[in-house]
Amino acid sequence: HEMSLYPNPFSTSTTIEYELTRPGTMRITIYNQHVRQVEVIEQSQPQGLNKIMWAPGKLPGGIYYFRLQAGKQAASGKMVLMR
Repeated sequence: HEMSLYPNPFSTSTTIEYELTRPGTMRITIYNQHVRQVEVIEQSQPQGLNKIMWAPGKLPGGIYYFRLQAGKQAASGKMVLMR
């Protein structure tokens, strides 16, 4: 499915935009560069285009990875946090 991330790199927050083929529970798991889970966001989402904003709070700058899963749909990507 279609997915985009903006801005990337980012300093305070980034938005993950994605399209769901059917309504359902969406889960985004975020990992640091050591592949340790740092956050999980889980929300019920309607079919169509959706957005989730992620603000890393006090996490250190560096590369972060995310995995988005909704039913049988899955996508992943990399984002860069600039401090």
